[in-house]
Amino acid sequence: MNRWVSANRIAFVACALVGACEGPPNAGSVNAAITSEPGACARPTDPTLVREVARHCAEDFVLRQGYTSAPALVDSTSIVYEFVEPATNWREALKWRHNALQPSAVAVCDLHPNWYEVVFASQDSKSPQGRAVRVRKDFKIVETVHQGFILAALGDSTVRCVRVE
Repeated sequence: MNRWVSANRIAFVACALVGACEGPPNAGSVNAAITSEPGACARPTDPTLVREVARHCAEDFVLRQGYTSAPALVDSTSIVYEFVEPATNWREALKWRHNALQPSAVAVCDLHPNWYEVVFASQDSKSPQGRAVRVRKDFKIVETVHQGFILAALGDSTVRCVRVE
């Protein structure tokens, strides 16, 4: 297993469990959706799995990139910077990110023709905002959205989001 893959996320990668991912030579193995590219995932070949794979890809991303309470699994060569990063180096960025988000997504939104927005609640349970991780629909780019996401909007029927458990 490569260093980018967290053991507690491997078991959840849906496309790999059914062997329906395009990507690296080990596409039939359990870690197929998570690649060694810090900001990418393998694209599922089964179109019914794309939201689930986007969710797990984003969950692995927030874990590896240091947004949860767990230690980050990146260094200066593998950190994916936000568009607006309030830090001058990768170590400061990881300190700023640490423990900012819950590790599990709360929703997957289909708001744009090219992206899924995977929404995460803040670790601060009183915060009305969360953050989103944008997963491009070809799975070649995974990145954090710098704006907050109003969690109450998830209940609005006009917002194309599906809550996840």
